[in-house]
Amino acid sequence: MTRCKRSKLAILSAAAALCWVPSTFAQNTSLPFKPGLWEVQVSLNNADPKVTRACFVAGTTLDNYLTVTNQGIGGTVCTVSNKAQKGRSISFDNACTSGTLASTGHFDFQLPDEQNFTGTSHIVITGTAQNKPVNRTLDRVFTAKFINIDCAGVPALNITPAKPK
Repeated sequence: MTRCKRSKLAILSAAAALCWVPSTFAQNTSLPFKPGLWEVQVSLNNADPKVTRACFVAGTTLDNYLTVTNQGIGGTVCTVSNKAQKGRSISFDNACTSGTLASTGHFDFQLPDEQNFTGTSHIVITGTAQNKPVNRTLDRVFTAKFINIDCAGVPALNITPAKPK
């Protein structure tokens, strides 16, 4: 890999780590998922969706899922504002800083029932990484559906938050 490609990869990695952090602070989003195997699709900036499978245990909520799957880099400080939960929908804004990078974002999630969820996020990341300017916009679209009560060998999502070091 050339030095230029490594540098771009490092900048993108730093930006991606920061952009995932905000949703870890949705706080108290206790909308429940049906326990079992789920298929989750995430599309970034209109690219083809990445498909993964997750095993949700009894008691898993949207808050658990966002917290566990969006763990960010240490030293990141985020604040949540404009949080609104109405029925089975939630939206919130956030602002995060980590070193020389900052992000602002807006998140919307809908859980029409315990077997489906959809959502979107719009995040703007600015700052510097490796002494190079970063100015990125990340738009994500989420869809997920319940597949089966049996997780078929997919490890259960650990909904216990990591303890601070």
